[in-house]
Amino acid sequence: YVQMLALLALFGERSTTAEGLTKALLNHERRYWRRSLSHFGWAEPERLSLQLLALATLAGGFTTPRIAEPYWAKSNGNLCSADFNALFQALVPLYPGKQGLQAVRPDLLGEALVAQALLRPEGDVLLDAVLSNSAGAPVRRHALTMLARLSGQRLDLHETLVDALVSHFAHCYQEMIAVAIETPGRLSTLAGAAFSRLQPASKSQAAGLLEPFFHEESVQLAGISCLVMEFLSAKYRQKLSKRPAHPYCIVDYAKSLDNYSLCLRRIGRHGQALSCAQEAFKLFERLNPNDQKLYAFDYAGSLSNYSNLLNDAGQNEEALKH
Repeated sequence: YVQMLALLALFGERSTTAEGLTKALLNHERRYWRRSLSHFGWAEPERLSLQLLALATLAGGFTTPRIAEPYWAKSNGNLCSADFNALFQALVPLYPGKQGLQAVRPDLLGEALVAQALLRPEGDVLLDAVLSNSAGAPVRRHALTMLARLSGQRLDLHETLVDALVSHFAHCYQEMIAVAIETPGRLSTLAGAAFSRLQPASKSQAAGLLEPFFHEESVQLAGISCLVMEFLSAKYRQKLSKRPAHPYCIVDYAKSLDNYSLCLRRIGRHGQALSCAQEAFKLFERLNPNDQKLYAFDYAGSLSNYSNLLNDAGQNEEALKH
């Protein structure tokens, strides 16, 4: 931070806030881009530089122009291959690393650069490029890690990020969950908002894929786990309404209610959790004891969950019965 302030002071610029500092530094970088690319005669060389450097920063760097060009094409880059190669090679000396074009460092500056790029009209296609199915899991995870950090500071990016997560939920969900657990920010909240906006068929598929991640308690995933389990319990309730006497439908709905109650308990909604657990317990009691081999393990889990919630509510004697 002190080094960046000193650099700006050499150019007669002063900044007293982190945001002001990064804006001033990015203006300083634009002067370099304009000067380095002036001989190409391109219109808006700063915009081209911002676009490519934002892609490199989101992706974690590109070792060669050949690797970078597909991402550039997906982000609506409007240069031919020869010109793109020239742009890539012109920027490499400004951001040197072991090989190729590196992410902009320090992270504070790289995140500010990405934020500026995402707020431009073509910001959505930048995210499409790094979150697409063809981008590969390491690139998607690196991009989501940066977006998670940004989400904690830049509320003005939330709508753009949610729209991108909606578009790429089906092939990003594993990276979303991993990054939400590991990286401070609001990615879990944004993922929950994206899940809520999915079309019914996509939401059903996503819920089935996400459900195994919520068996263990996670503070970071508490919100989205409730959304997913609520959706699944509604889905199984609808199935049960069509076949109200079918034992498998009863068991599936009861299990979904128990899972939902666990998620509700984790976020402190104890009254609603107890209500769900009680409904699940009553569903198991409806089943024929002769079919107990079909559901004994799940019934035992339901009893344990119900008794814990009764204990939370101070109903100790009733809890002991179960």
